[in-house]
Amino acid sequence: MEYKDYRKIEVEVSEKLNKFFVDFCDKHREFLPICDVYTNKKVHLNGVQFYAGFVCGNKELDWKDYSFIPVMIELIMLWAYKTNRIIDNKQEVWISEEKVKKTVLEHDLILSCILNLLETNKDFLKEKYDFLTGIVHRMLADMAKGYWVERTSLNTHFLELTVIKKKWKENYLQRNIKFNMLYDFAPLLGLYFSTGKDLTNLYTEKIDSELRFSHVGQIINDLSDCIPVYDDSVKSYQDQFTDIRNGIITYPIFHLINEELVKKALVNPNITKDEKWQKDFFELIKNTDTDEKVMELAKQSYEKHEVFWKEVSREEWLLVSKSYWLLNENKYFKKFTK
Repeated sequence: MEYKDYRKIEVEVSEKLNKFFVDFCDKHREFLPICDVYTNKKVHLNGVQFYAGFVCGNKELDWKDYSFIPVMIELIMLWAYKTNRIIDNKQEVWISEEKVKKTVLEHDLILSCILNLLETNKDFLKEKYDFLTGIVHRMLADMAKGYWVERTSLNTHFLELTVIKKKWKENYLQRNIKFNMLYDFAPLLGLYFSTGKDLTNLYTEKIDSELRFSHVGQIINDLSDCIPVYDDSVKSYQDQFTDIRNGIITYPIFHLINEELVKKALVNPNITKDEKWQKDFFELIKNTDTDEKVMELAKQSYEKHEVFWKEVSREEWLLVSKSYWLLNENKYFKKFTK
């Protein structure tokens, strides 16, 4: 499958999901304040993953009848983003008391919407309701646990660096998988609702935790935090380098932990807002093998997922594999290879 063909499907699926959510919020107007939170996204990766898994199964079923499921999955991530913005002081949330209140309210409305979507589709789901409820509850619970792991085991503002380093790999892996389980399970849920086959346990057996999309995708995301963005508007670049500014030891920070640039930033977080420091840190990553290691890990993860889906689905598996595009080709890798 050519990328342009995948891109076309990606756009079409995302447009249909946006329409579904707009119609849903029109009927349940208490959720209108969060309608833009979802529909402002041009591409819904979780939705595309669900669709890709779904069409691997029963061709007679219409995936759009199950639109509420991929919407719920992505709302869980958007719910988490609200938490993240408050904890990590992102997007000027703390600029005013009113903005904090608005963020908290939208956070709670998103959670309410997730549960409402689940409950209003109980009769439609029938015997599959309990299965989906268990998965949704697990995703929500693990997301919250992931933030707790990050704060109590990976954050130098709350724990000595020497202590963090002792179990860094184990805690970082746990944090990533809990944060992003929905990316691992989205295509599996699509397949389940078109065929009735639950392959969630098989996925965790076949794909080593270190190579799961949840973990490797988060490493790529953490690497992207280290790309400087230069703009006259503070709002456009203030979210860059927030991990190290907040004392969170992510993959790139851990692998450069003995470098003076990193040591200075951990002692004086505000230095990460300095343009020269950002440029120097970006060059440091490019001049070491940090980015190369991430790219190699991503390649291994992609190949592992490709083999898995080829084995469990004889048809349309290429579409699922394309949904893991982040592992092979993304704007962050391009920045580092220029």
